[in-house]
Amino acid sequence: MKKLFFVLGAMLLLASCVQDMPALDSISVSEDHRAFEKGEDFIGETVTATYADGSTADVTNGAEYHGYDMQGDGLQTITVIYSEGGATVSTTYDITVHDPQYDWKKGLPKGVTVESFQWTFEGGNVCKGYKATVDFKANPYLKFNCVKTSGPKRTTSYQFEHLDKKRGTPALAVNAGYFGGTTSVSPVFSAGKVLQVAWGTFNWPNDEAGAAAIPLYAVRACLGQMTDGHFEMQWIYCTDKYKQTHTAYPNLDMIGNNEKTETFRPTPPTDSQTDFPGCFSWKPVEGVGAGPYLVRDGKNIAMDSYWKECLNSGGTSGQYYVNRTAAGITADGKLILVVCDGRGANGSAGVKLDQLADKFIEWGCTSAMNFDGGGSTTMVKYKTDTVTGGRTNQVQVINHPSDASGERPVVSCIVISEKRD
Repeated sequence: MKKLFFVLGAMLLLASCVQDMPALDSISVSEDHRAFEKGEDFIGETVTATYADGSTADVTNGAEYHGYDMQGDGLQTITVIYSEGGATVSTTYDITVHDPQYDWKKGLPKGVTVESFQWTFEGGNVCKGYKATVDFKANPYLKFNCVKTSGPKRTTSYQFEHLDKKRGTPALAVNAGYFGGTTSVSPVFSAGKVLQVAWGTFNWPNDEAGAAAIPLYAVRACLGQMTDGHFEMQWIYCTDKYKQTHTAYPNLDMIGNNEKTETFRPTPPTDSQTDFPGCFSWKPVEGVGAGPYLVRDGKNIAMDSYWKECLNSGGTSGQYYVNRTAAGITADGKLILVVCDGRGANGSAGVKLDQLADKFIEWGCTSAMNFDGGGSTTMVKYKTDTVTGGRTNQVQVINHPSDASGERPVVSCIVISEKRD
């Protein structure tokens, strides 16, 4: 009987002790952020438990860590879980794993290369410029961004340097679509939103034509990155500016515009399958338009597109040697961005559109298109650190803009960035 009373007493004492134990309230770690090298052994932080009465205890040995990968790269979020007395609490903190293969070289991240070129055409005309190749498969952290100013025009350098930090670290930029005043006349898509619809109507041959002007419903080329990450080029028109709907067309013959013969369609294109068989709604995540389409399915269509996209009166000067900015897509999904100096800058005359199309084909591009050129043509990156070979924080204009005043302010740009967090 005494033994039974002893056991019951011990149980009551234990229950009293459990009842008196303070409840587990939360846990915290000793540091917010630590850096590791790829493959290094992970060592967790000191974990401290806090109880309802304000007391604390070191519970590192009882904590569980989830979510880290020491073979990975970039910012990682660690989840720490601790259980005690039937209660479970958790917290998170960040670590960075550094993979040396993603270190920047020559001021550029892995997957981005820039090389200069010099071409000589008939009559001794020389074209100098730069070709940037962006390989998104080689570096999954690379991002394609289409940006547009919301106020005054800004230089490509400015838009590069002031890229939204949520989009990562800017690596390379070129000017993009056409503009009038401070308004983009070319479509711009960004983060799945339409920042600028493709202009529906232009005056042909120009704004100064007054009452004699012909309304021009131009369907023009646009570069876009789709939801699954692949790039494509399409001829598009905004068929509903209120819903910001853009329709892509399989060819320009069904549109009926031809500036060379001065024949123009009398009404805006629609999304009707009856009138335009094969047309479809086009919604890139990122995209920017201009024109003309230079290469389609590996074939040079530059001058045909030039006349049918009605860009001769717009000052694109497709038949002459001038500065150019353009983009191409290779068969294996690489993006090529090109700037050609012109108007005598850097001793360069520039390039004609059909000549530029031939170069994209030589580089293995199945698609290519032209952007705004002339004094707008600009390519920028960060300067290379002469000691480390990495990047500095100084913006460098790689090519030679031809305006006497220097780099020209523009409305839209393409910015390649690296986002590793």
